[in-house]
Amino acid sequence: MYKKILLVTVTLVLMLSSCIKKDDVTLSTNIAELDVASYNGNFGTLTYPFVTRQPLPGRAILGADAFITRASSTATFRVNLLGVQRSTPINVKFQTFAVGANVGASVTYGSPISSTLTTIDAVAGTHYTAVTGTCTIPANSSFGTITIPIINSGISANNTALLGIELIDGGDISVSANYKKVAFAISQK
Repeated sequence: MYKKILLVTVTLVLMLSSCIKKDDVTLSTNIAELDVASYNGNFGTLTYPFVTRQPLPGRAILGADAFITRASSTATFRVNLLGVQRSTPINVKFQTFAVGANVGASVTYGSPISSTLTTIDAVAGTHYTAVTGTCTIPANSSFGTITIPIINSGISANNTALLGIELIDGGDISVSANYKKVAFAISQK
């Protein structure tokens, strides 16, 4: 009886632990995405994330991350290359856009700002230096960066300026339909 139970047990173990072939998946085409958009959820009715803090590559934004303010000097966003790295640089086109949808709303900041600020659309030459063009992902790399220069007017205001970044088709590769946009706030406090 013991031998029959052992034989049935061994047979069941072998049947249930059979090997399953695991195929490696490789993208046949390259796609670009904004890193911050892939790690953070969409905001309210927007179809993209809205951030108030400086994003760090490879993770969601945390409460300990620095706010983007008029004194930040820049806001930097990483562009990810999905797929096989290329032996030549890759250009990804991008543009800035007015967020508009949240203008007039309010954003509450914790320390060190500790205030609720009214939102306005960011104005090139007043809140940031206009940048539109291409982000270059270097050869044999999976990452590039977009840096938006922030202008410090030196005047504190009870508002926060909203600006969006969008990757656009027309560069060397396609852009992700889901992770191509992000909006961010530049606190003027």
